[in-house]
Amino acid sequence: TEFEESERLVKVVLCQAKTVLDQVKVYEIQMQAYTAQNQLLKVVETMRAVVKLLGVEFPEQPNDSDIEQALEETLSLLGDKPIEDLIELPEMTDPEKLAVMRILSGALITVGITVPELAALITFKLVNLSIKHGNAPASAYGYATCGFMFCGIVGDIETGFKFGELALSVLERFNALELKAKVFEVINLAVRPWKEPLKNTLKAFLEAYKSALETGDLEYAANSAFDYLFYAYFTGKELTVLSKETVTYTEAIRQLKQEAYYTYFDLIRQVVLNLTLSDNGDNPGELIGEACNEITMLPHLKQANDQLGIFFLYMYKLVLYYLFHDYSGALEKAAEKVEPDVLENQVAGTFFKPIFYFYESLARLAVFPYAPEAEQKAILDKVTTYQKQMQHWAQHAPMNFQHKYDLVEAEKARVLGPNWEAAELYEQAIIGARHHGYIQEEALAYELAAKFYLERGLEKIAQTYIKEAHYAYQKWGAVAKVKHLEALYPQWRIKTAAATGINYTRMTMTSTIKSRASTATLSSLTTLASESPLDLSTVMKASQAISSEIMLQTLIKTFMQIVIENVGAEQGCLILKSGESGGLFIEAYATLEEVTVLDSILIESLESCQGQTVCLSQAIVTYTARTQMPQVLNDASREGLFTNDPYIVQKRPLSVLCFPMMYKNQLMGLFYLENNQTTGAFTAERLAVLTMLSTQIAISLENAQYANHLEEKVKQRTAQLAEANEEITALNEMLKEDNLRMGAELDVAKQLQQMVLPAQSELTQIAGLDIAGFMEPADEVGGDYYDVLVHEGRVKIGIGDVTGHGLESGVLMLMVQTAVRTLLDSGLSDATQFLNTLNHTICHNTRRMKTDKNLTLSLLDYQAIPPGPPSLQQGEEIARHPFLQKGGGGGIIKVTGQHEEVLVFRAGGCVERI
Repeated sequence: TEFEESERLVKVVLCQAKTVLDQVKVYEIQMQAYTAQNQLLKVVETMRAVVKLLGVEFPEQPNDSDIEQALEETLSLLGDKPIEDLIELPEMTDPEKLAVMRILSGALITVGITVPELAALITFKLVNLSIKHGNAPASAYGYATCGFMFCGIVGDIETGFKFGELALSVLERFNALELKAKVFEVINLAVRPWKEPLKNTLKAFLEAYKSALETGDLEYAANSAFDYLFYAYFTGKELTVLSKETVTYTEAIRQLKQEAYYTYFDLIRQVVLNLTLSDNGDNPGELIGEACNEITMLPHLKQANDQLGIFFLYMYKLVLYYLFHDYSGALEKAAEKVEPDVLENQVAGTFFKPIFYFYESLARLAVFPYAPEAEQKAILDKVTTYQKQMQHWAQHAPMNFQHKYDLVEAEKARVLGPNWEAAELYEQAIIGARHHGYIQEEALAYELAAKFYLERGLEKIAQTYIKEAHYAYQKWGAVAKVKHLEALYPQWRIKTAAATGINYTRMTMTSTIKSRASTATLSSLTTLASESPLDLSTVMKASQAISSEIMLQTLIKTFMQIVIENVGAEQGCLILKSGESGGLFIEAYATLEEVTVLDSILIESLESCQGQTVCLSQAIVTYTARTQMPQVLNDASREGLFTNDPYIVQKRPLSVLCFPMMYKNQLMGLFYLENNQTTGAFTAERLAVLTMLSTQIAISLENAQYANHLEEKVKQRTAQLAEANEEITALNEMLKEDNLRMGAELDVAKQLQQMVLPAQSELTQIAGLDIAGFMEPADEVGGDYYDVLVHEGRVKIGIGDVTGHGLESGVLMLMVQTAVRTLLDSGLSDATQFLNTLNHTICHNTRRMKTDKNLTLSLLDYQAIPPGPPSLQQGEEIARHPFLQKGGGGGIIKVTGQHEEVLVFRAGGCVERI
């Protein structure tokens, strides 16, 4: 075969290889061949042998202690250095280290399948080599897998995400196209899902697949294609489309002869077939059909030690068994077959793990009511452990995990109570799944909510939820599951929309019956609810009207009017709980005629408010708030706990309902409603309407309050900006005045500076020299200085520069000019003493001025010599004195010259040249 011929050629080339690096190249090819043949253990064996030749060894049987030690080394090398700064590491140049990086990165995915503990050691080795010896193209892959480790094993998602971003930066810096598929595959498999929507990974997987084909990395082409199909399935991609894609990619991988991946593609293809075929046999949880046969597949997976393939097989079976209500099969034939070590190590960091947690938790809660007491405790312990981890993931990526967490919590509340909490959690799961596009999990949440209501005898509500589940499964393309629902609930005649022409109106009942009502028990609610039909279209329209409002006052008026009209009340109040103080405030009072939005009246101070017509029993409101239980009084003055309440005694209301509005397991507010025309006005049907609307009201209130808060912030900010603008305008006026004054002062200083420069008439009187001088400051006043002085027949030329520009520099220049002329006129001829005296004088004045200016100064004596051969010699240095200010320096240079010679003196910036 081709592989046998390849093996023979490898042996021949190895015999001819002259250096270790020559051998490494051959071994790389051999490892690729072993991978294609699904000889995964040979890949690991070869990798160990090659890197040992290059001075790198790993433990034969790595354990947790080895991994911890490698992690500690990585953290030690990092120290306080920010992860993103590793992009600035120098480039790795050592050929042997580069070879180790290539070998380790090339074998990593295979090692992860067969020896996951060793994969962790390889990852940290790649990072450590990069930190010690510089970045190489393979460093990008090392950083990517390090992000994988931190997200999935260490549990530090933020650090893992930073490593993922670093990997992309290194990949871009080296333009390492040959590694693009590897890096993209790892980051999208095990880094992005913990911070971003899962659906964001799909395009990147296809880009990785394309890149792998272009560079000849067939292993990663197969891997990227499989990851795409898996994640596409669990993002809820329409199954008929996905079915075609599974066929396309399965055929492509077979053409590429990547035998190691055949099983993975066959599994996902069979899963899709089990869901899309209308006749999928008696047991849709069995993966036996057109694409694969699990009975013959499993022994091959075990023989190859393909722990990941074994995990995939049981995970898919878990999902299918659960979806088709074989809960014991989901546990005994799937979940319990997975080794804990595989779940906690091999698939840690990937989306496979939360999926497994999710479905196993649901399956265990499904069998909970029928399990022995001892087993029930074990079930709850495991579910609690899984949920703690799911909650951690939801904190970082709520779009992927929050609705899963909520649905499992709903099932917990279903079996443990309280019922009202289960109802709210089902709604949260439905809303979250729909909002983030998980159509299959939205369908499942509807189905479980329907079972919950059906168990409590609320058939009309359950029927609505089942229709919604049926619609969602149909939209997903799960034909087999749609048929399953139709067979389970034949009494409701639910049929596919295509067969019956029914166009279901989508509806979300955003809350449900709270069964803890004190005077209206669940049994009475059930009886009454079944006696009269629930007007679901009215509820739906009301919910839409509420959700469309965002202005707080308009929203309150809208839903109070809806509540009064649909719940059978004559008047009522909205009471909201303050998030800061926890106090209860009356926000609105409504009658059949109008709704009045109030100025947040504290309920305890209601009696002292003058002119308020609000009618309510404070005792009923505070009791309901404390117990968080609806209070339904059919005849308030004759029954219940409040017959002696002063308000009830005085006003003698007939029907009273006080309803707690719960959101996210917290009391948000209450409705207090009265009907004084009849007793028993608040029936179970009307209470059901209010429970359906309450969560939508709570969500809309939260959104409106947030918008109102933002509006107030905008108003405050606008006022602050207006005030700041007034201050700026006033400051501008002051600055204009100051600028005018300073401009006048600078003009005066400029004139003074020009006045002390030598006049042209003075220069023309110097015999034997033609002198021209020019000075033009960059600003209004500069620090440049020059002078030409005649004293006792000698010409002294001075030129200098004070650092900076402006008034201070100009004043210092004037000081220098005055001091030089004074010393010259005093007859001081000793150059050293001259400079010392000048320096002392200028330094003393600069200290008094509290300025930090520097001065460079040159003074030159000119003397003509008799005619002779043309020459110009650099004069003798008579004296040099370092100025005390940092950076300054000066000297007197004597220059001699002949006729027709030209000297140019220039001062500019920090440079003084002759």
